Amino acid sequence: MIIEGRLGQSIRMTGYDTKREISKNSDGNGEPLTVITNGQAPTDNGFDSLVEDPNIDKSSIYLASNNQIAIKQARDRYEAVNEPPLRADQYKGAQVIISSGRLYFNAREEDINMTSKNLMTVSAKEIGLDAEEYIGLDAKKIYLGRRARELEAQPVIMGESLEVFLNQLLKDLQSMARLMSKAETYEKEPIPALRIAGRVLKAKMDSLLSQINPGGKSQLKSRKVFTE
Repeated sequence: MIIEGRLGQSIRMTGYDTKREISKNSDGNGEPLTVITNGQAPTDNGFDSLVEDPNIDKSSIYLASNNQIAIKQARDRYEAVNEPPLRADQYKGAQVIISSGRLYFNAREEDINMTSKNLMTVSAKEIGLDAEEYIGLDAKKIYLGRRARELEAQPVIMGESLEVFLNQLLKDLQSMARLMSKAETYEKEPIPALRIAGRVLKAKMDSLLSQINPGGKSQLKSRKVFTE
């Protein structure tokens, strides 16, 4: 059954293999396929029915049951996953395909929720995430970059733990610098070179210690990004 409008709109409810079928891989007849299309190319005489094409029609929705739709992906970069999903034109099964020049989802009152039993991927030239309060990411492992996932060679440093370590190290160096600034021989004679080096080292340690603050805000720790 096909319902067509005069301006290039159509709703097709089908499930049979014919020469004009848009799904060429259904296993026999009787597998339902519903296609809602808007913005088809005009026919030569205005009376011929069109076969929908997701790569040409301006906007279309395909409700498939066991069909393989020949749609071309806008992008196919999947460097962030171990096993990339099947391409859109290779998958056969129950699926919903939405194709248009732009997709816009707007929840005016409540939420937008997406769940998936297995993989969820996003591929684009640029991806932006903006939130008023916070952005939360949680998983057993979080990788930043393809090689991070492949090698696991560069774990992220925890800022607070690092500052505690640096604070103790700098204080130990500060104490050593204080002793160097008073260095003298066994005969109680001053050692000028060590004393000068000690004063210089102590001044550097004082400056570095002023930049860290274990347990509070400092110049080294981000005030926006946190890890566990």
